[in-house]
Amino acid sequence: MLVNLHLLAYRAARERRFREHQAWMIRNFALTYAAVTLRAALPVLILLQLPFSIVVAEILISRRGLPGVRMSTL
Repeated sequence: MLVNLHLLAYRAARERRFREHQAWMIRNFALTYAAVTLRAALPVLILLQLPFSIVVAEILISRRGLPGVRMSTL
């Protein structure tokens, strides 16, 4: 996807459509750094999400009347 956006930006610049080129480059910058930020924040997001997922799963299990976790099964 980024390669396609880079090509659109390059083509706009080559055709001297500089305002369109600028818009495509801003989009490229935003997508590139969104990926960098996500990669840097991913471990924190996973650590925050795991307890939440377990709590939601346990709520669903208890609402359906399914057996809970027994310490003897661990």
